[in-house]
Amino acid sequence: MKKLFLLLFTCPLFSNAQFLTNFIEPYKTPQSQFYLDTSIYPSTNFSAFDYSTNNSGDLILRSQYNFITSNSKLLSRQYTFTNPGEFDYYETNYEFKNGLPSQMRYFRRQKDQTLLEPDGIDSFAYDGKLIKYKYYLSGNQNPNTQKEYVYDSVFGIKATFMRNLPGLIEYSAMFDAKAFHKAYLPAIVSTYGDSEFERKLYRTSYYTYDSLDRVIAATDSVYLFNSLRLDGYRRIVYKGNSLKIDSIIENNILYNEERLYLLEYDSQEKLSQFSRYERKINDEFKLKQRIVYTKNPLGIRDLNKKELIFSLYPNPSSDFVYFQANQKIKQISLYDLQANKLLEQNATDIKMLDISSLSHGVYLICFEFEGKKYFERFIKSK
Repeated sequence: MKKLFLLLFTCPLFSNAQFLTNFIEPYKTPQSQFYLDTSIYPSTNFSAFDYSTNNSGDLILRSQYNFITSNSKLLSRQYTFTNPGEFDYYETNYEFKNGLPSQMRYFRRQKDQTLLEPDGIDSFAYDGKLIKYKYYLSGNQNPNTQKEYVYDSVFGIKATFMRNLPGLIEYSAMFDAKAFHKAYLPAIVSTYGDSEFERKLYRTSYYTYDSLDRVIAATDSVYLFNSLRLDGYRRIVYKGNSLKIDSIIENNILYNEERLYLLEYDSQEKLSQFSRYERKINDEFKLKQRIVYTKNPLGIRDLNKKELIFSLYPNPSSDFVYFQANQKIKQISLYDLQANKLLEQNATDIKMLDISSLSHGVYLICFEFEGKKYFERFIKSK
């Protein structure tokens, strides 16, 4: 099955939002930082806006990502934050050699500055099924530290080893299949962790497949206090007979929490929106994060200098459309494609528009800002 990387969240703030379509490979391989399944995105090059919710439930733009890709290879990832600390802009450029990932070069920019500064290099060396990964931590470079990956035909990644860490600590994680649904489709997978003294069983995961050999559920048991205990489950719902995901639900028994992921697609069946909801068991789900994808990558280095950033979602929609901007919207006007004005109203406190009474078809919304207007087309679905 294809890997599904939402934004390829290899940066720290987004690591919790990355997931795979089949749950079988819970640890990222080095190459996963280089490749995107661009077929799920609106276009080869695209932007994504990441919103989080405040205490009132309002969506607040947190950051924007640009992705430059070619033939499913990620060439550049650029991202900036609306409320940065010392640095507000980061950029990673990817290099390949003989078709394989070779290096990742990092850059960053201090807030209120214009020049980018180098922020390190990650590099890979290949030796059969062993990959040696030399990595760099910002502000703490350890050039002799290596992370090694071992592969097999079932998991791709079989084990990881850390070498020459400060303090001479070594760590490895190993994966082992105990049973199979079909060839190369493991039904039971165990994970082991090594310390310098012993190897311990860490997790056992049980996978359930449907008639199309798609993973639809996984149950995890974690080794705690000398016994295996149930940790939680994960379930996937697909769209029809495809590999496109409609929703995922994750349950964490230890923390009494559930997460719900919802994916939406545009009229060309490209990913247009990703939403994450959370709740304590028996409480209501609350929206925590929303990622909106655009077909055209936007310049983002001047996001904090009040460049207009805008998003309208979902699109298409049958009842409501929501909008977010980093500038104050003064007025909204709604038109049909014959330029007939259907609606006009002030938009000081409005964050959504009720379109349920409209006939299905294509419409234009005009958003008026201070000194400028922004037109967005949307589809009213049945």
